[in-house]
Amino acid sequence: KLNKDEYTADSWAAVAKAKEAAAAVAADANATQAEVDAARDALLKAIRELVKVAVPDTDPTTPPDDSSSGSNLPATGDSFAALAVAGLLAVSAGAAAVLNKKRKMDQ
Repeated sequence: KLNKDEYTADSWAAVAKAKEAAAAVAADANATQAEVDAARDALLKAIRELVKVAVPDTDPTTPPDDSSSGSNLPATGDSFAALAVAGLLAVSAGAAAVLNKKRKMDQ
């Protein structure tokens, strides 16, 4: 789960706006698959573009950053991206099911 306090206000606002738009599309029984896909893509883009707030290292026991090797860097965000995509695909599938049911009822 994302924590609002870990990201800049502007980047968090973009995610919130995209999430609100995606929820509106998901709730719209008349939304097209293209609208669902566009809302999903916009939300994923906003999530990918989140900017972390810079937090200074105040722990005096932390060794100096030797980022020249790059071999000991943690893989952050890997699991979140997979979960976000899975969740959005589930929402898209649900919206598609609603649309299909609506179309069958209109025939």
